[in-house]
Amino acid sequence: DSKITMTKSNAIDETGEYVAICSGLNPEYVELYHVKNGKRFVQIKTETNYKFKSFLQFNKDRIYYEAPEKLAFYDIKKGKSGFWGISGELNEAVFDSSGNIIIISNDEDFHYLSVYNHLGYKKFYKEFRFGIDNLRVINGNDFYFKAYDRIIHVSLNKNIS
Repeated sequence: DSKITMTKSNAIDETGEYVAICSGLNPEYVELYHVKNGKRFVQIKTETNYKFKSFLQFNKDRIYYEAPEKLAFYDIKKGKSGFWGISGELNEAVFDSSGNIIIISNDEDFHYLSVYNHLGYKKFYKEFRFGIDNLRVINGNDFYFKAYDRIIHVSLNKNIS
C-alpha cells in the first residue's frame, strides 16, 4: 500500500525471538517477524508518516512505536495494541529494570518528563520551560537527565507499581 517503501527503523527483542521493522510512507507500517522462520505474524498500520527514523523498541514482550501525541505498543503475548497519551512529540524513551518507561517529549513551548509503569499508570510527570535531554537510567529504578545546565537525579519509589 505504501507509496514509498523503505526501512526506517528496526529492533530485535531481548530474547532474539522477534524482529520489528518500521517502513513506508503514506502509510507507515510496523511489521513483526519470527526470527527462526522469517515469517511476518503481524503488520500494524501506524498513524504517523515520519520521513526519517521512527522510535521502535522492544520491552517485556511488547514493541513500542511512536504516534502523534502518544506512545503506542503491540503486546505480542496478548495480541493486542494499546497506547499511552503523551504531551507533545516524543524525543526520548528509556526503560528501567522494573519495566517503567521514562519519556521526554516537547511541543513549541514546553518540555515534558513522564514516567509510566508497564500497565500505563503515570508515576511521575513534570513540565519544563527549557530543554531537557540525555536521559539515563541508573541503579535500576533511578534516572537522571540534563536540564538547562544541570544534571537532575530522580529516584522512583519502588513501592509504587
